[in-house]
Amino acid sequence: MVRNLKLLLWKNFILKKRKTLVTVLEILMPLLFSMIVMYLRLNSLPKKIPPVNYLAINVSLLPDFLYFPTHTRYQLVYVSSKSETLKAITEAVGKSFDVEFEVLGHSSVPLFENYILQDPKAFFVLAGIVFDHTFNDSKQPLPLKVKYRLRFSYTQRNSLIAQLTSKQDYVDSWGTSFLYPPNPSQEPRALGHSDGGLPGYSNEGFLAIQHALDKAIMHYHAHNGTTEMFEGLSVLVKRFPHGAHIQDRLLVTLQNEFPLLLMLSFICIELIIINSIALEKEKKLKEYMCMMGVDNWQHWAAWFIVSFVSALLAVSFMTVLFCTQVNSVAVFRNSDPSLIFVFLLSFATATVFFAFMISTFFQKAHVATASGGIIFFLTYLPYLYLTFSYSQRTHFQKIGFCLLSNVAMALGVRFISIFEIRGTGLQWKNVGGFSGEFNFCQVLLMLLLDSVLYGAVAGYVEAVLPGEHGVPKPWYFFVMPSHWRGQPVPLTQSVLQVADPDNSPKSKLIQEEPTNLKKGIEIQHLYKVYHTGKNKHVAVKDLTLNLYQGQITALLGHNGAGKTTTCYVLTGLIPPSSGCVYINGYEISRNMAQIRKSVGWCPQHDILFDDLTVAEHLSFYAQLKGLSRLKCPEEVQRMLHALSLEDKRDSLSRCLSGGLRRKLSIGIALIAGSKVLMLDEPTSGMDAVSRRAIWDLLQQHKSQRTVLLTTHFMDEADLLGDRVAIMAKGELQCCGSSLFLKQKYGAGYYMTLVKKPHCSTEKIAHLIYHHIPNAVLQSSIGEELTFILPKKSMPRFASLFTELEQRQVELGIASFGASVTTMEEVFIRVNKLTDSSTEIQTLKIPSIQSHHLIGGVPVNRIKRIHSRIFSIPSGLPIHHNTGFSLICQQFYAMLLKRVLYSWRNWFLMLTVQVLVPLLITTFSLTIFNLETNTGSVPLELTLRTYGRTVVPFYISPNSRLGPRLSQYFTDMLLAEEQIPLETRSKSEAQESSACSGGRGRGCALKSGEQPDVSEDLLAAR
Repeated sequence: MVRNLKLLLWKNFILKKRKTLVTVLEILMPLLFSMIVMYLRLNSLPKKIPPVNYLAINVSLLPDFLYFPTHTRYQLVYVSSKSETLKAITEAVGKSFDVEFEVLGHSSVPLFENYILQDPKAFFVLAGIVFDHTFNDSKQPLPLKVKYRLRFSYTQRNSLIAQLTSKQDYVDSWGTSFLYPPNPSQEPRALGHSDGGLPGYSNEGFLAIQHALDKAIMHYHAHNGTTEMFEGLSVLVKRFPHGAHIQDRLLVTLQNEFPLLLMLSFICIELIIINSIALEKEKKLKEYMCMMGVDNWQHWAAWFIVSFVSALLAVSFMTVLFCTQVNSVAVFRNSDPSLIFVFLLSFATATVFFAFMISTFFQKAHVATASGGIIFFLTYLPYLYLTFSYSQRTHFQKIGFCLLSNVAMALGVRFISIFEIRGTGLQWKNVGGFSGEFNFCQVLLMLLLDSVLYGAVAGYVEAVLPGEHGVPKPWYFFVMPSHWRGQPVPLTQSVLQVADPDNSPKSKLIQEEPTNLKKGIEIQHLYKVYHTGKNKHVAVKDLTLNLYQGQITALLGHNGAGKTTTCYVLTGLIPPSSGCVYINGYEISRNMAQIRKSVGWCPQHDILFDDLTVAEHLSFYAQLKGLSRLKCPEEVQRMLHALSLEDKRDSLSRCLSGGLRRKLSIGIALIAGSKVLMLDEPTSGMDAVSRRAIWDLLQQHKSQRTVLLTTHFMDEADLLGDRVAIMAKGELQCCGSSLFLKQKYGAGYYMTLVKKPHCSTEKIAHLIYHHIPNAVLQSSIGEELTFILPKKSMPRFASLFTELEQRQVELGIASFGASVTTMEEVFIRVNKLTDSSTEIQTLKIPSIQSHHLIGGVPVNRIKRIHSRIFSIPSGLPIHHNTGFSLICQQFYAMLLKRVLYSWRNWFLMLTVQVLVPLLITTFSLTIFNLETNTGSVPLELTLRTYGRTVVPFYISPNSRLGPRLSQYFTDMLLAEEQIPLETRSKSEAQESSACSGGRGRGCALKSGEQPDVSEDLLAAR
């Protein structure tokens, strides 16, 4: 096993070395994208930002745009309109501002939403106030504990100004689905804005309406007390100050761009792997190697090791570039380089297995490569959706997304960026995060799990759907005991007995089989049917044939007779539709792995590695067949000498001519002593000298071997074939020695006469029938006249030939000669008998007196028929199109060709030109809609959403309400499951909040998803 694996590794590394440009590109593409990131790093250096303090904002003031003169007043809408109390409170809210509002009421939320969607005046609705209480009476009072919802325009009215002055990711919504900014940053959100920037709680009037509504509700419940209190009270909000920090905009950019660059950098590796593996499958190289004894796992292991080494080199260089400081900066300044290396290597491994998986679904290399690139890119797109809904996704959903390796990689980059933003970097001690959270460690584990899953899918698909060349297993093969126990025991000879051949309708044309030879191949009632849509074609029909050791069995047949299909079935390249085949006692449907170890196969079309030399081919396959490495050079040299290929020893196979490639294929089949040889037209494309040398070679090597030879050369079959089998229309027509077949199908000797222009066919026929009455006119075509002379008339041949020589000039005979029945004539006769429903009767002149008739047909009529059939009129005018008409004709021909090709390859055209663009467009629109709809969910203003946090607060000691306020805040925070912390000064409160980065929600006792990169909770939205 290890020996074969070493050979495959040697072969793969040789191919890698010979494809220099592809190999260099495979390593340079990741480096190129890494250099792009390095360039961005050098052009976006970190900056030190001094501490920032913010101005206070009066929440009682409306935004400036409400003071612009308009023809229509802005509106305040309340729900439900059944309550006069709510109307009064809403009117009080409107009167608390210097702007005149129109107050409208709706009885229900659906009616309010319908008004917003359909009424043109809805543009002037500033806010909708929805009270979550049921009012059965218009005078029903408002409860003490009021719960309401404020609904503002989905698109901010000041968003255009905000976009120009603030760099935020969710400028067209309130972002209520985010607890934190989608892309965390080292610096505060909207650093230069005292109001916190987008979504704009101050600029959109949210804080003002909220404050006015709270005052109106308190005024409703305590009219006298609140009037005096509000007269001298100003409510201000102020952002927490932010200490000195490092501004590194590249880290924020990398969260969005780096996953895409990383995916593109590995797509080249993925495409090269897919193309290499699919090309071997398309050229049948993989099955050919399996027939030489290579186990399937060895094939995949060799490709994995070679691909892994290439990925390892690329990942190593990328890690060095990302973690090495250039001009005192690095892309990842704080993270552990070894962890970055492990992460990139895990993704590279998953990419390799993803390529393996994709390659098993396709049979053509170019289709697999193109489809693989598209699919690999599409698996990245779900991350775009996940980006805008990350906080809404459950732990299980995030793990599910990570089943796509590109999504897992992108989430890993997100974690790296977050830890870099924190300033701690990603370290081995913090990869696990907190218990119950989705973390970087789980990303690594999911990448490894993806590799295992992709590999399992590749193995399953290859076993169940091996494609055009291979024997498929049942879809449930993995639960069958035989799959885990190993190969079954060879069948005994008693089981292999075939039916009585005398029962066959063609039994008289099958020679009695030898009894002193061992059967090497047994074919029993073999069928192979191809299905094309609703049509089916029977390529092999009820074939029963035995081949013996020490003999060469020549299999003849016209193109499409089923010869090559039979060879494909015998070698396991395609499965039989029905029937049984046993090779050396093993059945092909159950023991193909055992059979392939003893089979030497020379296919009809050369199966060679383009970038291996002649000697490397012979050495590779000889060692696969079990020849020791020490004996291999001697065996290779012997085979090169036998094939006369010494001078081509170091030539690449793609540089050889067709004949030399055939020689090499024969040498591969013969080398290392295969017990069963299957040679499909081995001498096609060779010159006469080379053919003769191959004949001698096969004669020398047939001892102790079972040889099946298919050929179109009748002399080759006659000379080499110990037994000759002829197939027609997928059926076996006859089988036996060449002498046996000539006796069955031969009619005697053939005499051919070449006529002169003044030749008299009738006189020649009279002369021949005078000497040999049983002679038969076989053909009279052009200047040739052919008669069949029966063997029993041989004593009269001398007198016939003597008279023909004496009267040669008189009869107009240019020359004549006689020949015995050849294998070619036998072959032609067999096919003629097959093509006709009844045996073709030869034309015969019964006597000399009927010399005007040949087979009952007048000779003159035969001449007229011959002249019509075989005479070609000459001098016919031929008009050639030129100019514009020629261009139109050529364009029409090319267009017709493309239309026919598209029509007959409708599935490919539908997939590439319709389904793929439609899929990409649909997915892009889905992502866009998800992005634009983000933030439409309601957000409850409570600290519980952030988990259990420490909330510092300060109350002036000069306030007479201090103790009561302190107790109130404490009780309120405890009810919210928070930890209250009263401080003795404002500065102490700020310092207490600074332990979370000064971001406004205090120290986190138990962190949320992104505790250290949260933003200030401005006005507790």
